[in-house]
Amino acid sequence: MSVRTIGRVMALNQRVYDDIPHVRRTRDQQDPQPHPSKAQSPHAVWFIDGRMMDCKLNGVQWWSLVLLEGYSRTMLAAAVAPSEASWVALLVLSTACRRYGAPQRMLSDSGGASISNAFEAVCARLEIEHITIVSPQGESWLHIMETHCNVQRRLYDYQCSLTQSPAEFEQVHRAFLETSNTTAHGGLVKDGFATPIPLMVLGHAKGRLYAEDALAQKFSRALFPRTTNRHGGVTLHHYGVAQRFA
Repeated sequence: MSVRTIGRVMALNQRVYDDIPHVRRTRDQQDPQPHPSKAQSPHAVWFIDGRMMDCKLNGVQWWSLVLLEGYSRTMLAAAVAPSEASWVALLVLSTACRRYGAPQRMLSDSGGASISNAFEAVCARLEIEHITIVSPQGESWLHIMETHCNVQRRLYDYQCSLTQSPAEFEQVHRAFLETSNTTAHGGLVKDGFATPIPLMVLGHAKGRLYAEDALAQKFSRALFPRTTNRHGGVTLHHYGVAQRFA
């Protein structure tokens, strides 16, 4: 094919390029829209999400579950476990509620831990509006959680891979929370907070507080799943360790 022929084909291609079906057309950049789940006050909305970590402990790939306060971007509670089970999500929620009270709303994806009957029942007892986002409709809220997940993946999965026991694994995971909560957050900088450090933005704000015994009652029969075997023994599953009682 001659140079002149190639030139004619390229010129023709430029004329019809925008009409080619598989080519994305250039569009005018739109102004960013307000986030549909943006919190306007502390504890208005919490986010809970889990991710399979890029490291293993004793040959098992563990999960990290994090509960995020939407207004301040503070990680209120988190846990690591060998699976994304409902009792892990309930453990994280219970810890956060004891420290900060209950939120108005809870947003999650459709992962098994957060759509279980046990998790839904606890949210109902605590009068938390639990909103489950399905993937095609919820990509905007994922940016809030994915920021923290990506930071954890890049900076702390390697540190976790160096641990030799669940206790060490959990200690490194806790260090990730403390570092994130005390480091200026880009989203808070963009929102114009004078001191864009999550813990400082949250301050002493609390949600709906419950007495300790009342809170324990809300989580009763849900926090510790139990299995009864054919001999009548009961197994309580907690933090990846099974304790057996006759």
